[in-house]
Amino acid sequence: MLIKTTNSTKDHTELEAFVRTHPFANFFQSAKAVEFFRLVPNHTPILITAWENDKIIGSLVAVLIKEGNGLRGYFSRRLIVWGGPLVRDGRPEIYERILAKVLITALN
Repeated sequence: MLIKTTNSTKDHTELEAFVRTHPFANFFQSAKAVEFFRLVPNHTPILITAWENDKIIGSLVAVLIKEGNGLRGYFSRRLIVWGGPLVRDGRPEIYERILAKVLITALN
């Protein structure tokens, strides 16, 4: 399994197909939400995807929000995840890897 991290949805038709067919998905877990938050000041979207056999089997969209730069930005930052991770077939190891990856990404 491969875990990828990005803040762009360039050429993510696979993500849209995955989200569209997942029974628990909502707008905030889509590529459109990632693109929307890229345009909002002080908001940095984080897209985590889990891949197996060239197919997305899990995803999570989070938004890192900072109020300013430097120390103020560092101490005011927070990570928001609307809707939680989406995982095909509810495999617990995928949930664990996606959540670990988003935390590591947000702390760096």
